[in-house]
Amino acid sequence: MRLTDQTFLNLVRQRVETYRDKAAFDYCRYFADGEQHSQLTFGELDSRARSVAFVLQQMGATGERALVLCPSGLDFIVAFFGCIYAGAVPVPVHPPARARVIGRVASIVRDTEARFTVTTAETQAKFQSAIDGMTDGPAMQWCAVDDPADQAGAAGAWVAPDVDPDDTAMLQYTSGSTGTP
Repeated sequence: MRLTDQTFLNLVRQRVETYRDKAAFDYCRYFADGEQHSQLTFGELDSRARSVAFVLQQMGATGERALVLCPSGLDFIVAFFGCIYAGAVPVPVHPPARARVIGRVASIVRDTEARFTVTTAETQAKFQSAIDGMTDGPAMQWCAVDDPADQAGAAGAWVAPDVDPDDTAMLQYTSGSTGTP
């Protein structure tokens, strides 16, 4: 394979083989009484992303756009990479802090025609009914990255998607473009 034929997915999988037990991501949260670190090794990221990807592939998300509606942290990273591993186009959207800003999410859903949402179980419980009410076509399909029932045994069943180096890797909305994308 030539370097120009590389995809982001291929590069990530190469890093997994080389650095399996090394930290891929270290997320630090600061509190008044100290800080809290959580880490994902390359191997853990790969396993969790393959699990999410398998669920997304079973839903038919390959080649489609998927909202990544997770708060900052390792679950966001797993959701993002799960989309990449599924061959879906991730559309990162921070969960609204207040119900009245759900319109920002609605405008992105309409603009991207996303039919899938990858999130946490807690975020899904908060926003699923509001977001499902925004879609004109088929109902949004949901995948919770932190639901072990959804991903049980799925990592081993994952099949790498056929991704072209020229395919869209992700859609990113800036803070100024979310009102009217």
